[in-house]
Amino acid sequence: MSDADSSAQDARHEDALGRLIHAAGRRPLPTAAEYERVRLAAHSAWQRKVRGRRRRFAWAALAAGGALAAVIVASTMRSVPPVAVAELTVARDAVELFPPGGGSWQTLAAGARIAAGSRLRTSPQGGAAFLLNGIALRASAASEWTFDDATLVTLADGALYVDTGIAARAKGELEIATPHGIVRHVGTQYEVRASSSEVRVRVREGRVEVRDSTGSSHEAPAGRELLLEADGDASQRPFAPDAPEWRWAEALAAPIELDGGSVFDALQWIARETGKRLIFEDSNAELLARNAILHGDGAGLEPLQVLEIVMLTSSGLDYALGDGTLLVRRR
Repeated sequence: MSDADSSAQDARHEDALGRLIHAAGRRPLPTAAEYERVRLAAHSAWQRKVRGRRRRFAWAALAAGGALAAVIVASTMRSVPPVAVAELTVARDAVELFPPGGGSWQTLAAGARIAAGSRLRTSPQGGAAFLLNGIALRASAASEWTFDDATLVTLADGALYVDTGIAARAKGELEIATPHGIVRHVGTQYEVRASSSEVRVRVREGRVEVRDSTGSSHEAPAGRELLLEADGDASQRPFAPDAPEWRWAEALAAPIELDGGSVFDALQWIARETGKRLIFEDSNAELLARNAILHGDGAGLEPLQVLEIVMLTSSGLDYALGDGTLLVRRR
């Protein structure tokens, strides 16, 4: 391939990526009243966590020697600066942070550590990915949220995609507070999209529970979308795990390390990131995939672009994309 052809192909990839991330569009900034609703929802979730922590703290204080030890520990805790709870792993366009202690908005770069209480936002053309307590979290364009602590995120506007499937590294539960309810996962892949009028939860894998402002609980399994409106009305509909609306999150996937890995491992990653079910035509096709070793780098490429590269470098294998499936077969 000539340098001109390569440059043209790179430009097409960049244009496609820009269109995918831009698809979320700009939303109006939340009003003060909307922020207050989100704050109250987050405060409710925080109170439940604090009550549990207080019980554990009381036992620790008694074991340490009584009330004086408790006062000393509490005083020390108040003087400790906010701890880092998240790390920015992917930044598209501007990703900005407002510090928990006040100040002004700051532009972040990949690798930045995020302190508890920090407020963040993405630009109308941007997007971001984070690692939070072992959980992969991705933010769409024109989103605004707060990392309250390692287990609570307050989403004021926009969309967050959650993937706990990097799995054994995930260290605990995560709750997302929105203007109209608190979302808690009982599974691994889902999107939460919030606005002043509704909360929309799409479940790709696993199961999600949403508790609204009245305390009522709503559950959505994989392949469903749950809509909770400001007046309390709730409804559900089918939503395919490989629907085009997931593409913005796919574009923010953490790069896969191809070099030295097998084609089989790469195909599993691609299937998971695209919501497809991996199917092999026969046992021989699967054996070829397990034995074929890859070389190179997948940095900067989306899952379907990685698929093209994997197939080009894997002699003897081909693929076909169907509704919900990724079929791998021998040539």
